[in-house]
Amino acid sequence: MPISYSSRILGQIVNTRRIDVETPPEFIANTIRLLNKSFGLQRKVFHLQDIKSITGKLGHIASIAPWLCFLLPSLFAEIARCLGSHKLAPLHDQQLKQDTP
Repeated sequence: MPISYSSRILGQIVNTRRIDVETPPEFIANTIRLLNKSFGLQRKVFHLQDIKSITGKLGHIASIAPWLCFLLPSLFAEIARCLGSHKLAPLHDQQLKQDTP
């Protein structure tokens, strides 16, 4: 591996000449694409796998952009509210009926 002033370490670009750390632009573009796909203006339903991916990516970006840390709790609260309003009891009752002989 050649020694350079700019290298990618743990998914971040570290530039020792400018003395800064940044998230790669393609990672940010992928996150924005996923946000637009999962949270459109008229979107009423989301998939849990998409939410897991979005929160992980935003957490990764937040390690570089401290202001994003203030936005994430409201996103987590909204996800928790959505998941709390979802009733899992019917699914649980169906599984119990299938398990009993």
